[in-house]
Amino acid sequence: MKLKAGPGTAPRDLDPWAARGFRLRLDFNALLDGEAAFLRFAEALPDGTRQAIDFIEDPFPYDPAAWAKAQRESGLALAADRDAATASPDFIAVVKPALHDPAPILRRAPRAAFTSYLDHPLGVAWAAFCQAEACRDCPDRIMAGGLLSWHAYAPDDFSAALGFAGARFVPPAGPGLGFGHLLESLPWKPLT
Repeated sequence: MKLKAGPGTAPRDLDPWAARGFRLRLDFNALLDGEAAFLRFAEALPDGTRQAIDFIEDPFPYDPAAWAKAQRESGLALAADRDAATASPDFIAVVKPALHDPAPILRRAPRAAFTSYLDHPLGVAWAAFCQAEACRDCPDRIMAGGLLSWHAYAPDDFSAALGFAGARFVPPAGPGLGFGHLLESLPWKPLT
């Protein structure tokens, strides 16, 4: 479960999720004030909650040396989202196919997690397709993704075509990325 976090997030806020057996991925959106603030947060984590954390995404602005030290001293895996295309392979890459080509990232990153960009359901389907290809090509390096994001918006015909079974994404019916009948029904105009 991905949780947005910030400077005001108290480690105890995570305890109920960890106690229910959720695996946690915290995204600070680089809002912590550096390595020291992150290490204070990490130090305050109860053991049970610490064990439930898969990784911490963008804890503070990317700095390879500071991130390496923070990862080593905290014992928690760090993941790069904003800098996934250029970050050191010492960190998990959060791959958003809507933003960057997964291929160069996967050539360098020893571990990667795919996620949607909280975009249109077509973008969610594209992220799922890219993750499936990556799982086919390097299954031991691809972590569970974060694709179940379309509920963040008001439902429409496109989001209704998506589904999930447990924690697994179920793509829309049809060839390619699906949505064929919905895409055909849209009024298309050339952009020339």
